[in-house]
Amino acid sequence: MVWAVVLNYNGREVLAECLRGLRQQDYLNLKISVVDNASTDGSDNIAESMEGVEIIRNSSNLFFAGGNNVGIHRAFDAGAAYVVLINNDTVSDAGLITALVSAIEAREGAGIAGPKIFYHEHPEMIWSAGGGIDFAKGWVRHRGIRQKDDGQFDEIAEVDYVTGCCLMFKRDVFQAIGGLDESFPMYFEDTDFCTRARKAGFKVLYVPQGRMWHKISYSSGGEFSWCKIRRRMKAGWRFFRKYSTPRQLAAMPFWQVVEFVRAGWVALRRR
Repeated sequence: MVWAVVLNYNGREVLAECLRGLRQQDYLNLKISVVDNASTDGSDNIAESMEGVEIIRNSSNLFFAGGNNVGIHRAFDAGAAYVVLINNDTVSDAGLITALVSAIEAREGAGIAGPKIFYHEHPEMIWSAGGGIDFAKGWVRHRGIRQKDDGQFDEIAEVDYVTGCCLMFKRDVFQAIGGLDESFPMYFEDTDFCTRARKAGFKVLYVPQGRMWHKISYSSGGEFSWCKIRRRMKAGWRFFRKYSTPRQLAAMPFWQVVEFVRAGWVALRRR
């Protein structure tokens, strides 16, 4: 059994399309729970009205890590073999779940998998083909981001992390490392989760046979919103303080300035 956990917060404009994509999966033994983080726009009622979708209402906004942990515990307590975290601002290909399960089952030591993810507004442009971490520079980046998909990322690969936008993991991982670290309320909780899993001996896989389209950062105001940038910077410092060596941390301020200038230039070019 695979259990999809869809975290929702005021997702009236996106949730229904996300759930339709999950309900059309070709994987037969799939359960779906929407964990609602105290929405005020009535979007929780959209989930409640859909056949085969369970709704879990949190009394307050537990943010990404806390909200997802509610769903993760629900799924494994009910006997799930796998949990897949799904952002509410995504649309899934019908073979997504099958592709992720097949990849993990086929590779010894694999515990986590994520798909090839595209920009929803530009369906042939890659948003994430897995991710890499540079501890020397304090950089965390999606592979292939903003590249046109010409088949350059069409092989299953072991990566440093996959994004929590769509992150599947098996029960063994949860039993070894627990759920998401709630000291990362938004951003880097997925990177931290994958890092802990890798340190525990599990492989993290990028699986291009699984495909998804993402309406970027719907709940935080957009890809280059100040809210997102501020939260990412704060969470990033927490992540690298947790895992970097003193020498790496000493050099990090310089590289962070370089990264900030680079990201700012990209944001300006894209207005």
